[in-house]
Parts: sequence; C-alpha cells; structure tokens
Amino acid sequence: MSDLRHILFPEPPRMFPGRRIIRSLLRAAHVAASAVLLGGHFVDGPLERLVPFLWVALATGALLIVTELLSTFAWLFEVRGLFILLKIALLSLILILWESRAAILLIILLLSVVVAHASGSIRHRLVFFRGTIRPTRGND
Repeated sequence: MSDLRHILFPEPPRMFPGRRIIRSLLRAAHVAASAVLLGGHFVDGPLERLVPFLWVALATGALLIVTELLSTFAWLFEVRGLFILLKIALLSLILILWESRAAILLIILLLSVVVAHASGSIRHRLVFFRGTIRPTRGND
C-alpha cells in the first residue's frame, strides 16, 4: 500500500517542465469557451454554434484535471478539487434541467470566481484525510 500511496500522493508533489504555462494556456482557453457557452445559452444562441465551444470547455477542463492529478491525487481532497467535482455534478443537472441551463452555468461561474479568488489556505485545505496526506499548497 505504501508504494501506491507514494505514487498517488508523492511528497513533494511531482512537477513537469512547462506546467505553469501549460496550465495558464489551458485555463485561458477553458474560461473563453465557458464564457461563450454561458452567453450563448443566455441569448438562446443556436446550439450547433455552441457545440464546438462545449467540446473545447470539456477538453480543457479534463486536461486541467489531468495536470493536477499528475502532480498528486491529494488535489481531489482539497477544497478546490472537491469544488471541481461539484461543478461536474452541477453541469450534469443541465441534462435533466435543460430549461435552467443558463442559470446553472451562471451559478457555476459565480462559484468558480469565489473559489478561484479565495485565499490559498482555503483552496488548498484538505477536507478529507487530514494528517495522512499533505495538501498541494505552493504547487501552482
């Protein structure tokens, strides 16, 4: 078990060359695509014109998650990682609450801004497994 723990939760967290610029570019593309989706749904834009932006938002979001997990899986148990799981759950609600999609997307955006601009001590706080794994603070 300790080998698996070392692989999933290395100390210090793994880094890879270009991590910061890659994550910045992915985040910029993710925010841009998400903004177009939110605006497009608010004005009832044609869905066929929004689909490419949906794919960009999904792909960049998935790649951002992968870059975090390459570093350490501790991210999943921090406030910021758990929040991403909440965002995915809220996005899933759109499938059953289609008429409320613009409101759901707006709520996700507003919550994202609050969490993204919270202090590092909040974003990196471990919600689960305190004392058994280390948070990723300082690994941005």
